[in-house]
Amino acid sequence: MRCFKDLRVQDVVKDKCLSCAKLSKCGVGCRANSVLMGREYEDIDPEICEIFLSSTYVEFNSYLNKIGLISGG
Repeated sequence: MRCFKDLRVQDVVKDKCLSCAKLSKCGVGCRANSVLMGREYEDIDPEICEIFLSSTYVEFNSYLNKIGLISGG
C-alpha cells in the first residue's frame, strides 16, 4: 500500500506526457485503472489520456463551466 501512497505524478510521467498541455489537469490518470488495463501501477491510465485528448473533455469541461461547477479551464 505504501508504494501506491508514495507515488507521485513525476514518477509516472512518460515521454509523451512531458509535452502534453493536459498533464497538469489529468495527473496521468488513475493507478487502479492502469492496472486493470493490464499495465503496471506506475504507468499512465490510457483511458484518461484518451478522454483528455479528445473533444469529450472539451465538451464536458464546457458543460461544467456552464452550470457553474467550475470556472474557466
